[in-house]
Amino acid sequence: MFDPVTEDLIRTAPALPDFDLAHLPQQLTDAHVKIASLRILLLAEGAQHRGELFEELGTLQRLANYYQSFVATLTDHPQEAAAAFVAASAHELLHRARINLGTAASRPSLTDHAVESDLASVLLYLIAGYPSSAHEMAATINTSLLDEPRQSLVTTILAIARGRLLEVADVPAEVDQHTEVDFDKLAVELLWRRLGAGCLSLARGLRGISGGFEESRRAIQEVLKLSSYSIRELLSEANIDSTGSAVSCFSGPHQMASLLRDLCDELERRAVVTIGVPAGLSSRHWHDALVSLAERRPYLWRNHRQAVDDGFLSPGNSSVIAFPTGAGKTTLAELKCISTRLCGRKVLYLAPTHALVNQVTKDLRSSFSTENIGNSLIAEGHYSETEEASLPDIAIMTPERCLALQGFAASAFEAVGLIVFDECHLLHPKEKGNDRRSLDAMLCLLGLMTHSRDADFVLLSAMISNSSDLAAWIASETGRICLPMELDWKPTRQARGCVVYKKEDSSNLKGRIQASLQTTTTKGPPTLLKKNLQINPFAFFSLRQAWTTQESRDYSLLPITTHEVPLSAAGNRPWWKLCSASR
Repeated sequence: MFDPVTEDLIRTAPALPDFDLAHLPQQLTDAHVKIASLRILLLAEGAQHRGELFEELGTLQRLANYYQSFVATLTDHPQEAAAAFVAASAHELLHRARINLGTAASRPSLTDHAVESDLASVLLYLIAGYPSSAHEMAATINTSLLDEPRQSLVTTILAIARGRLLEVADVPAEVDQHTEVDFDKLAVELLWRRLGAGCLSLARGLRGISGGFEESRRAIQEVLKLSSYSIRELLSEANIDSTGSAVSCFSGPHQMASLLRDLCDELERRAVVTIGVPAGLSSRHWHDALVSLAERRPYLWRNHRQAVDDGFLSPGNSSVIAFPTGAGKTTLAELKCISTRLCGRKVLYLAPTHALVNQVTKDLRSSFSTENIGNSLIAEGHYSETEEASLPDIAIMTPERCLALQGFAASAFEAVGLIVFDECHLLHPKEKGNDRRSLDAMLCLLGLMTHSRDADFVLLSAMISNSSDLAAWIASETGRICLPMELDWKPTRQARGCVVYKKEDSSNLKGRIQASLQTTTTKGPPTLLKKNLQINPFAFFSLRQAWTTQESRDYSLLPITTHEVPLSAAGNRPWWKLCSASR
């Protein structure tokens, strides 16, 4: 379920007695698939399986409590990201288990005493550097159960988690006027409102507003200080032994402030608006461009940050990006486009199909609304003719179209400063036959190295395994740096499984089919036979990202129903065979 990078992260979490960290990724995956399996059983069978879910809750609660406490008490610790991710995963599982039990709908995400698992998971995933997981969990939270000021606070946090900063209110709600003062209640309300103001400031910081991050930290530190205080003197005056530490606190606000403190630090490190100015660019123009980008993508993923730190945006640096699907290759390409346009150079974006050309054109027009963007296409997918020896600010076209243009308008490419080749595995020819498309793509690329001598190249693909070789070739051809970027990390998780049956049961059904074949004369299996092929199904899951081991503990076999389900038979005599009932 977890990619190799995330598995390694989980294994670096602080040690916890009775837990094998080496096998913890599989344990968390096993909990995911058990909860999914039990959900099906609960829907089909009712309350008789609730006890099995309760057994999972104790282990998950221990994981969540221990690792969240680690994050809250030890800031900037080398193991903070690992602890935050394990705690977030455990909290997510707790929340999903409670959904299955039917108790989640009545649990508010934030109380005066605690941050509940759904909201804690969102915060901890962000702290761990997994914003896509935080975004997914944010979609499960119902704020209607909250009253003010907690509702405004949680709404702001969810907007930040979803990257929707424009949805954040600019002014916090007014403090309620109390006719009869309950000082404890008033104190908690004021603490929540101060945290709400801190989150608003955090959103402003992510939007590039000066002082936002600093004001957010001040508000959070105030709440941490005001929500917890020593009561040793009070105990001593009452002649109560207070040899150790004696502290009283408003637990809900203090817990939230502890998480927000780490969140503020992490998001500032990953904020788009904090990316340094590439050489040769105006700092004001760069800041303005990042502020605009932050409205849609306020923070970077871990692979984006690493690429920026490695010099991806530096003029003169090319790159070959071989991230998995969905890992943010387009975001990096967009950042490079911004820096190129601010240098006054044009961008050429190559996409292998007309459909992708149109999609990229639509996306870039949304991102670069003030730029002249063209894709050399007209209605019905045909190429438009042009005699102009110039390109728009950002030109999108297929490699074949680009190769044709080089033949009669080569000078148009002299002003290009960046060439993005999406789905660059098109360069690799097919094993059999003449691959004209691959040849045209390579000729196009070689031509651009001649006509656009000073341009940087960014090659994108999720389907190449030799990015280092490709980067070395581009570096040798251009005489400039080309960075290979490979990463096994993925922003999303997926458990792989299939439905299986016991060999004994399936063999029995196959025997019945053969027996019917011998005693009937119909061309196909008789209807009566097909209606009486019943079997017990099981779910078989891999607890690793791929089916690559033969270790039994890397797999999980779970029942998904307590009753038999129908199969069927198909085929023409004499080749009748067992098949699904839907066939």
